[in-house]
Amino acid sequence: MTFEQYLKEPLRIGFTRNWPVLETLETQTLTLDSYDYHFPTEINVSLVKVGFGENNKYQCRAVITEVVNTASTRALHGFGSCCHIDEGQFMEKAIVKFCEINNLIICNKICSWPFAKVIVTDKT
Repeated sequence: MTFEQYLKEPLRIGFTRNWPVLETLETQTLTLDSYDYHFPTEINVSLVKVGFGENNKYQCRAVITEVVNTASTRALHGFGSCCHIDEGQFMEKAIVKFCEINNLIICNKICSWPFAKVIVTDKT
């Protein structure tokens, strides 16, 4: 899927137990403009090995972000603000930047919030 297709797909909230992380292969800190306040924000994005199947018999690579919490900076800690949408869009933007830098293709969106996770492969 192209980066544009990935960013246009609906957010996937939850799905945190799908494709468990088995090993972290590489982590990079990226700086991007946040969606909600438009100020530079740092986020850690990692290339990881994930598993699936019985006892994680099968493995592939994925890209995952750390959890981003902008709600804590808002009035009433973001109650009723739908800040999870802003956070999800920000984390997906970080996934795209990481994949562009590392020459990766997004195969499948797994999760958008509370962290973003996608299955990836190398560009050929």
